[in-house]
Amino acid sequence: MLLPLAICTVAALRGRVEANWPALAYPALAAAAAALLARATARRRAALTGGSVALALALLATFGLEQRRPHLLAGTPALGRFQGWRTFGESARRVADRACAGLGCPADHPFVFTDSYQTAAAVAYYGGFRRLGPAAERPSELDLWDDRPAPGEPFLFIGTAPPGASFRARFAATGEGAPLRTPIVHAGERLRDLVVTPFSRFVGDAPER
Repeated sequence: MLLPLAICTVAALRGRVEANWPALAYPALAAAAAALLARATARRRAALTGGSVALALALLATFGLEQRRPHLLAGTPALGRFQGWRTFGESARRVADRACAGLGCPADHPFVFTDSYQTAAAVAYYGGFRRLGPAAERPSELDLWDDRPAPGEPFLFIGTAPPGASFRARFAATGEGAPLRTPIVHAGERLRDLVVTPFSRFVGDAPER
């Protein structure tokens, strides 16, 4: 139980973290808490249980209020994790329609590659995109679609930045257009940029090296 918590703590101090990383320690923590409660008196059990529920509700309420009107979370990455995705997806649809008008791809169903599976989820849910290929980052997490444009078909790359080395190492394309950039703002905070990069022709999967 302590080892995974220690590893997650060290990792959190060194770079980007995910909330689910220490999940394997939660069952052991729950079992330890139950064992302690079983040895406690009835009054202490009631106090600890009630205090835990009250603390959880207070933290949830505080977090909900912070998401709506950020003060403590303003300017932190936590705000960007939860906010602005509806605007991101809806803006992606508008920008994609504009890009497709000059590209020749079908405006209602253009093929889209994204930089991450989070971006894919946002543009699929809020933007209505349905033809999605593997994400440039951790592509195995988008293998439900794992689709490709037809050879020679125009397509779009949607992300928070233009396509990088990970995308170019996986796919070959020609006719890369200028990126169309739109800032995504919430409560006065610039959370991220929406960047739509058009390509006029899909060539295929890049040869394995």
